[in-house]
Amino acid sequence: MKIARIDAATGEVINVEAWADVPDDTAEHLFCEATGGVGIGWAWDGEAFVAPIPPVPALDVALAIIANYRWNRTQAMNYDGETGVPADQALSVITSIAVAEQLAPSGGATRTFKLKPGAFREWTVAQITAYGMAIGAYVQACFDREKELADQATGGDIGGALAALETGWPA
Repeated sequence: MKIARIDAATGEVINVEAWADVPDDTAEHLFCEATGGVGIGWAWDGEAFVAPIPPVPALDVALAIIANYRWNRTQAMNYDGETGVPADQALSVITSIAVAEQLAPSGGATRTFKLKPGAFREWTVAQITAYGMAIGAYVQACFDREKELADQATGGDIGGALAALETGWPA
């Protein structure tokens, strides 16, 4: 069985070892069966193991983490009953369709538009433009959420901003 060797003075797990039985405690070390993911750096509070709290990163690192999360969120969105529809990369196609419509109006004809692999739509230019507007609104909402988290982090609550990283984003 896995046994945690615990520093008796600090309560910190200093090693996890394989033993046939739980050894007797000594003045320097306590011994407990290590269940789950208990490892070096965990703490023993006398009744249960407590996972280590990761250190709070520096502000510039936290802001980069938040920006990277926002970038990943803006790569796909839900639209017209489809999940994971590409967002940012579709804008150039939508823009070219809108410009082409201004140069040579289609008269309301439909075009085959691909939202994602296997998800095609017969849309008018107005419907394609509405999709573009939805992308713009979605991306802006992602930037707004990034700003909220960045403001929280720069206001001194880096840990809180990172703890809230996976919540509050547009669907």
